[in-house]
Amino acid sequence: MTTIAPTAGRRPAWFLIASAEARMLARNKVALLTATATPLALSGFVLAVSTRGGSGTSAAVLAGTHLVMLLGFTAYAAATMTLTSRREQLYLKRLRSSPASTTEIVAGLTAPLVGLLLAQVAVAFVATAVATGEAPARPALLVLAAGTGCLTCIGLAFFTAAFTRTSEAAQFTTFPGFLALVGGAIWVHMTPAGEVAAPMLAVPGAAVAQLNRYGWDAGLPAGPDAVLPPLIAAVAVAALAAYLATRTFRWQPRT
Repeated sequence: MTTIAPTAGRRPAWFLIASAEARMLARNKVALLTATATPLALSGFVLAVSTRGGSGTSAAVLAGTHLVMLLGFTAYAAATMTLTSRREQLYLKRLRSSPASTTEIVAGLTAPLVGLLLAQVAVAFVATAVATGEAPARPALLVLAAGTGCLTCIGLAFFTAAFTRTSEAAQFTTFPGFLALVGGAIWVHMTPAGEVAAPMLAVPGAAVAQLNRYGWDAGLPAGPDAVLPPLIAAVAVAALAAYLATRTFRWQPRT
């Protein structure tokens, strides 16, 4: 691997780092499988089972399930695996000694997975709309759900990588966080929209699922009293994840 050394007048440092990261991700078969085939296969399975024979599962629940699974695999598990691998290879240490700022390094490291995630979410949402015949009522809320969920999972990835010694160990260290994401979404899906309380929204994945629900279901109220609580909770959870990441992440291998 080569150290990224941005030069004045050329492409920005984050873009150079992202380009190198995309190439390395393509060569890492385990990380690539975790970020692509696994979540898409599970999403396709859920969609096929839920829509077969008129199960009555709403588009909001299907889309929320897809979104949380994609966040968990692509933005959380794959990112944790990648960050741990790059640290053990001393790649992060070399980046820290380059002229690139911390913000540029973080943006470059995560840009390929974030781009991949957004593409996967778009495909999953379109597939949900086609399979159920229901279009999202408020697409802007879907953007907010995906955006805040992505920020949360990237923050959790940096936090989890701080306690992960090897990329193989990431399969185990990400399990509690993945369960929290999926569990929070299931909890919301099983609760009527008007009965989702603030403590519930504090669970990772819950506020994202609630925003997604308001984004799809035209029958739900869309006023500030309904939308602001999950939006504030989603932003707060993302901010907490980012804070934990900045306090704990290690740029050099664990000793």
